[in-house]
Amino acid sequence: CQLQLILPGVSVFLDVDDLTNISDLELYIEQSQAILTFLSKGYFLSPSCIREVKAMVDLRKPMIIVHEAEKTKGGASLSELRAECSSKYRDAFFSEGKQLITWHRISEFNRYSLKLIAQQLLCCCPTFIKKPLAENDLFFGNEDSMEYLAFKSKQLVYVSENNLGALDAIAGIVDRFNDHLWIIDKLPGRVQISSRKLSLYDQVIQRFKANASNSNSCGRK
Repeated sequence: CQLQLILPGVSVFLDVDDLTNISDLELYIEQSQAILTFLSKGYFLSPSCIREVKAMVDLRKPMIIVHEAEKTKGGASLSELRAECSSKYRDAFFSEGKQLITWHRISEFNRYSLKLIAQQLLCCCPTFIKKPLAENDLFFGNEDSMEYLAFKSKQLVYVSENNLGALDAIAGIVDRFNDHLWIIDKLPGRVQISSRKLSLYDQVIQRFKANASNSNSCGRK
């Protein structure tokens, strides 16, 4: 289990491997500190999974919800999963403020998924319930820290309005490096930086604030 490699000493029970008697399903859930639920297509249509869901909700167990988005790996969109989920349990999984972790398979992104899972798991433990961990409190041994990243001089960043997602991408770093970035929406050349750039810069700032607001409403990362 990858989680045991990054959190030595954590006890992990995998129903697909460790559940020898299906009649004991609810008992194991009751004995668990937190439940990690891996949402894939058809999860809410499985009788055994519905038993899990009912037990988790009835026992008010902390849930770490991981979403398999890649359809070639059995994933589904959140709208599809929401439609499959009974209205009785929908709020437990999809209510506003509920943080779902997307399961990434590319190595570096996968590490980020694992870090979010580890963070939520630790926050379910007595030591961290009163003082939750922040995202930056956890890191891999060879991971670069944003704290030590800096530009030696001001950088010119071209953000094309025709490149879908470009504004979202730059919004992810603009708050950290906003004093070291010029943002323009025309190809650099003989470009004079003027107040014209501010409209796009303001768009990025607004996009960043909106993203931050949405993240806060979905819980801490």
